[in-house]
Amino acid sequence: MEPIPQSDVSFVPAPRSRWLLGGFALLMTAVVIVLQRVDVIEWMRSPGPAVAAATEGSVEPPSESDPALISARIFAKWNAYQPLPPAIAESNVLGPMRAAASGPADELRVAMMEAEFLGAEKARERVEKAAAALGNDAPLSADARTLLRIYARAGGKAGAGGADAGAAGDGGPSDADLGALRAHHGWFGRLACTFGRDARDAERAAVVGGGERLLAFFMFVALAGAGVVVLALGLAVTALALGLGGHLGRAFARPSREERSSALGGVFLETYTLFVCGFAALKVGSELLANFAPGWAWATLLMQWALMATLFWPLLRGLGWRAWRERAGWHAGRGVLIEMAMGVLGYLALLPIFIGGVLTAVLLVLLQALARRMTGSPPEPPPSNRVFDLVAGGSSLTVALLFMLATIWAPVVEETIFRGSLFRHLRGRFGLVTSALATAAMFALVHPYPMLLIPPVAALGFMFALLREWRGSLIGPMAAHGLHNATVLTVVLTAISLI
Repeated sequence: MEPIPQSDVSFVPAPRSRWLLGGFALLMTAVVIVLQRVDVIEWMRSPGPAVAAATEGSVEPPSESDPALISARIFAKWNAYQPLPPAIAESNVLGPMRAAASGPADELRVAMMEAEFLGAEKARERVEKAAAALGNDAPLSADARTLLRIYARAGGKAGAGGADAGAAGDGGPSDADLGALRAHHGWFGRLACTFGRDARDAERAAVVGGGERLLAFFMFVALAGAGVVVLALGLAVTALALGLGGHLGRAFARPSREERSSALGGVFLETYTLFVCGFAALKVGSELLANFAPGWAWATLLMQWALMATLFWPLLRGLGWRAWRERAGWHAGRGVLIEMAMGVLGYLALLPIFIGGVLTAVLLVLLQALARRMTGSPPEPPPSNRVFDLVAGGSSLTVALLFMLATIWAPVVEETIFRGSLFRHLRGRFGLVTSALATAAMFALVHPYPMLLIPPVAALGFMFALLREWRGSLIGPMAAHGLHNATVLTVVLTAISLI
């Protein structure tokens, strides 16, 4: 497909209604961005004194996506397989956990990890300090007494916890006490309940066993990742040389002057707007379902497939099937297999852009932590990740639906909406870089990630836009998108199964 001559792509003023549609599209994009970062149900609730009293004193276990929990599980398994020097435990687990501790529950969990790496005596000291700040009737106070019994029994002496702590001689904490510890602290509670047991104990092995498999997996991922980076750098240099030599053409045809000024000139902007409106409604509905029917979390994933209907809005507006396929990128280009191969090669060649996005995010997180430390502000609470929670705590059906969404729905729907519709609309009015950056920003912001972690997702969106410009067909971007999501999700699923 030959590119449209530059003289044929001059700016065409859009009707006032199209400007209004553009403003509404931006507004709804902003709504989706907010919804992705706000718990709608919690925001709508305004609990009165009775509700507050009912929930006061409850202890919630850490989220499965809590970075402190993930790090603790990894290093606890590593330590059980091959004991770690205290310095490594301090710098990688204990130090960050102490810095992020924001309450008595976190302090008790730090003590549970200190017992593993520094011994029972060190853990008892922290538990005693935490217990001194708790009321006698608080659930956490009972947890503290249970921990003192556990560590006193392991240390061979009662400690300073009073009569309750000295109960180690009568066989230690009761089953009810241990059950409460597990319920309140999740994996940390199970770790503490098995402290001091032989590594061959079934319950202990379920908590900290399998360290050798976990380390082997991480080594494989590191080596494979290094190999991919070397390959990507080589392909990036090759692509740059070919581009500078004028050997990389552009198969994407910018909308003609006649198309932009026609009655259907804004149909792809309408498609994008319809999608974000539907996504906003779906987001609110899924939050309601997740809060009032938690067992139906899988249904929220299934509902997302309904948004595929928005892709075909131009057909309802009167655009022919063939014309829509050509303009939206739903055509075979030079052949399906060739376009898929070019998508994978292009993804690898552009991978340095994604690496740059990752490094930018790491730098922003480090700068935020440094700024908080310099100003004396408390550490930023660890971000929650609903996808990770679904993977870690969901059923097999939930995990299967999530994998299908990531590897089929996202490549098809997101590429058609952002690169097939929005990028095409913008490309008829702006240059490549401006259009690619704008679609990349919107693509990234509508994902439910903390703002500091947006750069890697924006880098991906920019890469996929460049692939769309190069190939014209969406098969390449879809293949790259699917490959990326499948790789990341496979690594995450494997890691979760091992930790």
